Amino acid sequence: MIINYKSDGEGRLLVIPVVGADDGSFGTKQKALLMFEGYNEIPNDVWPIVYPHIKDKIEREEIELICKEEKDELTKEVVYVQQSINEVRADRARTIVKGCYNEKNLREWNNDPKVSSELRALCDMQLAQIEEGASKTR
Repeated sequence: MIINYKSDGEGRLLVIPVVGADDGSFGTKQKALLMFEGYNEIPNDVWPIVYPHIKDKIEREEIELICKEEKDELTKEVVYVQQSINEVRADRARTIVKGCYNEKNLREWNNDPKVSSELRALCDMQLAQIEEGASKTR
């Protein structure tokens, strides 16, 4: 699930616990997700675990979900259908990449053969800007 985390100005980093995963991690011994201000991708297998921890921020519109909303045929309730960077409109995908400061996500998108060459080039540019900003603060 791609999200847009809109920081309240008090911090640019959101730590989301991954409580309830089978082994407490999800394959990397990681017990929390770090969400940077801007766009981030939450792995699909972790989304159901993370969602209860961020539901209030979604309701307060501090986090925007990048997804399709569909009605469940059985319950008639609205459900969120996850979209990858490849499944969103091209203009929205460009906005997501340009607004992403999560190096891990940018590298994953950049290495995904399904991602267009245009988006991979944008990932490279965004990673270079992040590195340039980091080198200025050293």
